[in-house]
Amino acid sequence: FNNRLASRIVALFVAAALLPLILLALLTISQVGDELQQQGSHQARESAKSIGMDIFERLNSLTEKLQIYARAISNDPNAVFYSGLVTDEVLYGRHVEALFTLDPKGGLETFFGRQEIDGRSLLNRIHQQRIPAKVLLLIMPVENSWRGLEIYLFTPLAAERPNGPLLGLRINQESLWDREQLDSRPELICILEERGSPLYCNREPPGDWISRLYRQELRQSVNAPLNAEQVLVDGLLSASWSLFLAPHYQVKQWTVGVGIPADAALAPAQSFNRNLILVMLLSLVLITFLSIRSIRTTLDPLGKLLEATRSLSNGVFMTRVAVTGSDEFAELGDSFNDMASRLGRHFRQQQTLTQLSQALQQADSVEQIMGVLFAHFEALLGAAQIGALFCSGTGAVRQGIVWPITTYGHLVPPTIRFSDQNYALPEEILQAESSELLHRYPVVARLSPVPGIPITLLPVQRNGAQIALLAFYGLPIFQAEDERVALLRQLSEILAIALDNSQLQQQLRHQAFYDALTDLPNRV
Repeated sequence: FNNRLASRIVALFVAAALLPLILLALLTISQVGDELQQQGSHQARESAKSIGMDIFERLNSLTEKLQIYARAISNDPNAVFYSGLVTDEVLYGRHVEALFTLDPKGGLETFFGRQEIDGRSLLNRIHQQRIPAKVLLLIMPVENSWRGLEIYLFTPLAAERPNGPLLGLRINQESLWDREQLDSRPELICILEERGSPLYCNREPPGDWISRLYRQELRQSVNAPLNAEQVLVDGLLSASWSLFLAPHYQVKQWTVGVGIPADAALAPAQSFNRNLILVMLLSLVLITFLSIRSIRTTLDPLGKLLEATRSLSNGVFMTRVAVTGSDEFAELGDSFNDMASRLGRHFRQQQTLTQLSQALQQADSVEQIMGVLFAHFEALLGAAQIGALFCSGTGAVRQGIVWPITTYGHLVPPTIRFSDQNYALPEEILQAESSELLHRYPVVARLSPVPGIPITLLPVQRNGAQIALLAFYGLPIFQAEDERVALLRQLSEILAIALDNSQLQQQLRHQAFYDALTDLPNRV
């Protein structure tokens, strides 16, 4: 019982503890994942911003050099070489692949480098987006080229002639993007022109990552919030940053997109999840162990109570449960001990009543009946002084024998015969002070009670007639529902049967030894 009940309680307790743990773990895992996604997205955006600012600084540096070249060439076309303005890095293509002038008719004059696009194609494209007197950043698609496009910077050769010849340079894209550094980075990095077409990617982007990233950047431009699905694009924690070029280069913007592999960014979450699951399992084991130990300790009194109940059912009425503490189990143990005590006492009393009934069957006289009662009464209700009044006769005159109150174990005083008229006897068990009962029932005085001591009067009736009155001197006052009151009633019934049998035997003996007419002995 204890194990089965303890197992059920442990299972319920563990389930009750496990459910919040699971919910807490799921919430924690979700929060950690979201936080890492936000950190990864923030890191990607910061990387995109840093890359964009580096690109802008390189463009700005090239623009300043181009304007310096323009002022020098406008004064002296050969000054760009012998004045030292064109450094070795420029000459050998570190930043600039070609430097040339473009006249309004499309004529090209190259200072260094090789120009594969004819001047008129450049001029037509320039007229589509050029604002006179401003630096122009031009992206030209190139056929039959591994790069697919070329990037140019143009500025008026003379500030006073904005529609005159232009000085242009073709930018070395390796230098502009710093490909040596970007190609070695683990992130996916792409630079998109204003329409969303890629200018550079350090590796092949997956699926429609570029288009989705460009749409995401458009949403950010109108302050639309991004959700987790928009941050995590094609398995990459993605972010973008707009490089606004319109105030400087007559190009609206470039977009720098960075995608960090989600597996790498969320790797700490996987490690955290494993550790969290391990901690949960250890916590669950600890909770289960402590629950089993605590619950079994708590339910140990139930096991003792079960064993005591089995022992009690086998008739061992001396069984007691030793329960310490002051909780409900202690109260239950005390109740069981009290019940076992009452059951044992009731069983012993019933055994005594049975023995008393069997012994009374052999009693032929009042003296023998009182002797049997003296021998068994202490086992029934404890040591007490006993007196009795046995009466016979009908009508107004009753005769009887008074057995004065005496203590079991002392010599029985001689009986007193009496003959009174109209004396009253109680019909129910009464308990009161002797003085009160003397006032109500004067016949009690014949039992020689001591005034002020409680007396219990037990009437013995047979077929509606009073045949005896027993007085117990010194018994405590019982409540009406006390089990000892019921025991006294049983004793009254047994004594009534014994007295009736004794009287019947005396009548039969009298008929056998005395003549019915003369009432003289007819036998020796």
